[in-house]
Amino acid sequence: MPAYKFTWDHFDDQTVTALAKAEGYDRDHHHELSARDYLAGQVKRPTGAFVSEHRDVLVRHWLPDYAGLKHIVDRLLDAGVGPLGSPRSKSGYLEYISKTRRSKTFRATLRAAMIQFGDRASIDADDVMDDSFVPRFAVLDIAKQVPDQRKPFRHQVAAWERMSANLAKAESTKVFQGMLVMPTGAGKTFTAVQWLAREVLSRGMQVLWLAHRSELLRHAASEFQTSAAMVDPKIGKLRVRVVSGEHCSASQIDPADHVVIASISSLRYSQDIRDELLNNPRTFVVIDEAHHAPAKSYRDVIQVLRKQQAWRLLGLTATPTRTVESERSTLSGLFGGNIIHQVTLRELIEGGILARPTLVRVETNADVEAGITEDDRAHAYRFQDLSERWLQRIADMADRNKVIVRHYLDHRERYGCTIMFAVNVVHAALLAAQLREHGVRADYVASYRPDNTEGDPSERIEALRSGDLEVLVNVQLLTEGVDVPNAKTIFLTRPTGSEILFRQMVGRALRGPDAGGTTEAYLVSFEDCWATYSNWERPFDLLMPELVAIAEPKPAAAAKVVEAALEWLPWDVIRSAAARLYATPIDQRADVFDIISHGWYLLEREEPDEDPICTSIPVYEHQVPCVEALLDDLYRRSIRGRINLETQYIEYFGDCDDPTLPERHFEALVGHWLDGGDRPKHNALADRSICDPLLVAQRIRDQDLGERARTTLVTDSYTSLAKTIYPTLRDYSSAIEDALHELRFPQDSTRRVRGVPLFEPPSDIQMRPGQHDLDVLMKETLERGRELLGLGAEVELGGGIQIEWTHRLIKGWYAMAYYETETPHGEGRIRVNRLLNSADVSAETLRYLLWHEYLHLFLKVGHTKLFRQHERMWPTWTEGDREMGTINERFGVQYW
Repeated sequence: MPAYKFTWDHFDDQTVTALAKAEGYDRDHHHELSARDYLAGQVKRPTGAFVSEHRDVLVRHWLPDYAGLKHIVDRLLDAGVGPLGSPRSKSGYLEYISKTRRSKTFRATLRAAMIQFGDRASIDADDVMDDSFVPRFAVLDIAKQVPDQRKPFRHQVAAWERMSANLAKAESTKVFQGMLVMPTGAGKTFTAVQWLAREVLSRGMQVLWLAHRSELLRHAASEFQTSAAMVDPKIGKLRVRVVSGEHCSASQIDPADHVVIASISSLRYSQDIRDELLNNPRTFVVIDEAHHAPAKSYRDVIQVLRKQQAWRLLGLTATPTRTVESERSTLSGLFGGNIIHQVTLRELIEGGILARPTLVRVETNADVEAGITEDDRAHAYRFQDLSERWLQRIADMADRNKVIVRHYLDHRERYGCTIMFAVNVVHAALLAAQLREHGVRADYVASYRPDNTEGDPSERIEALRSGDLEVLVNVQLLTEGVDVPNAKTIFLTRPTGSEILFRQMVGRALRGPDAGGTTEAYLVSFEDCWATYSNWERPFDLLMPELVAIAEPKPAAAAKVVEAALEWLPWDVIRSAAARLYATPIDQRADVFDIISHGWYLLEREEPDEDPICTSIPVYEHQVPCVEALLDDLYRRSIRGRINLETQYIEYFGDCDDPTLPERHFEALVGHWLDGGDRPKHNALADRSICDPLLVAQRIRDQDLGERARTTLVTDSYTSLAKTIYPTLRDYSSAIEDALHELRFPQDSTRRVRGVPLFEPPSDIQMRPGQHDLDVLMKETLERGRELLGLGAEVELGGGIQIEWTHRLIKGWYAMAYYETETPHGEGRIRVNRLLNSADVSAETLRYLLWHEYLHLFLKVGHTKLFRQHERMWPTWTEGDREMGTINERFGVQYW
């Protein structure tokens, strides 16, 4: 049993007085003591003998109003120590307890309930000195609470009205379900808690608030304590309990608790306690950061909840997911597809509630992966963050720190009141000192001061508010719960993959003029050089794509697409797709489908004392065979031990066409296997093939559809997925017209075929092996190409070309050229299908093929008219085309 510290303060006056009298209290004789003081002096905590002696007093005074009365009786029934019968009413429960023999089991059960109810792990609001402190358990006298002076905004009042309407409807349907969707800075926790206080707790219901991170739990608990005065005073004392690894344990939850704020992992191994809460008809369940609800732990909660005759479920999120209900990893089925109320980031900015963001990206050119160790990789995979040693290496990069300081000095007047988020405490002190050396009024706040100077955090924060400080550097102290309305600029110098932390940091500068803040906000991201962990290279794109959609709008061809696409797919997949949307030029609207992944692998597992793991790995069609081959290898092994990541990545993804699977996703798949996770399954986007504009265009062309049939096909193909990407049917029809044009005029096509490695090559290929030397052939090709292009001997060709055979046979193409738009013409990479390293393919045909691919690098175009003109400069182009075009029929190769 947990080590409770007991107090009688949580019991009502009537119960305390009756027990005190039973212990010998006489008001005339003990006039200097109140009944409560007397009882506390006589009985430090109830014993078995105490509850046995005073059972009748407890039955008359405490148990009738105790919310856990049925819970006590159920325990006694399970133990078989009570009288015959199965009571079903309050009076029946009380009679059952009155007639139960005072056995050891009876005494222990009743005593445990009293001690749990009287837990002293509570602190009165008047005793809280530090605003950031949240007690693990608080009993708040509602009548004595200070009213919350914060005024709601229009969107919050509208949310309250919509939620109340849904609650009223639930009185007849017995079911309340839906999501409240508000972006960062909109105050969704404040909105939900205030409504719950008035409309749910005031009706005598219980709130079970679930989240997956401790900082979310602390923030919710703080809001409930601040909003306690809004609960109907007839409830008496409000019991708020926080359950997590650093707060109360699940076993300490008392049926009388009004608010239980729990980490989902803390209930994972206490399913009986979890189910008891969910089976209570008074329980109202809230899931914070609901876009994580597809995790198995949350799905299990919802499944148990829905077995009840009446149930209530509210999801809170800034990132809703709308998709077809058949997809396993989406939200629509979990919350009934019901968005109770939604407000967008754009609406809040235009309404003056949030500041208009300006994103500033500063390239540090720092190689932050230098010196990375296997322990660093394991930490990044497990916690989605950098290890302390890794952070310290970044903090010690002098050139990187100079970039940070110099950027501020160059824009000092523009940025105004600035909050900098540093890598660690030493880094915060260092940046503040360097800024002061240049005359900037700067200081830092942290958990300690490594320079041994004085610096009370509250005084430093007040100095920033008053203007005495221009810059305040901190580590994570200002991410939540600290109000600096005049903060105009945020410096994000700390790399992070944490969505919650990033949103909290950004939110410090987003308060708009109508909320007492600024009209505009500068969000400055210091972007380092990443190789393996490229998801941290442009954090705005990955962690807050909805912000990027407003602050950095795309060209007209993709402007409508981006924001719609962000509201679809599992959240990890949304972020990946959004990052590619912003990084990839979109020439045709039909090309958007090349950016949206074909599916994903869901990595789910649960570990003791850890948050549940639920990560979606987005994949494209050409990547799936590589992933499946990797999984086949891993899950055939009898022992799960460390493997050489570099070797295995090359083995399975070295031949994967662009875009290849990022190394971090490869490491996540391997790490999932190492940590004992079950083999993940590929989740395909079910209706992608139905609504892909290119595939629809192919059906129109192949079936030679007339106007009426064509219109019907386009309308039928405009599925839920298509609607999220193309907001109107007209937009969708335009994308199909773009695709039809590409089919009619291939030279105008902006898309390319992606090759798929064959891990089990067909056995019927009759081509003889060969020993063609690509380097020699490329050199010969360039020498002849110089003459064809009319270039002099002084012009160097091929200096920036990387050429190689593929390791495996590739289905889809014979060769492929890759180039970057910003690199010089003629530079890039050429890969040639190993199938062609055969004695049955002539060297001259291979030289022609290399000429073809080199022209892609030289001209940086597709198969345009200009490209074809240059291609046919090659003397043997006719023979080369014929030889390449007849490989299938000559050798029975039906894979290309």
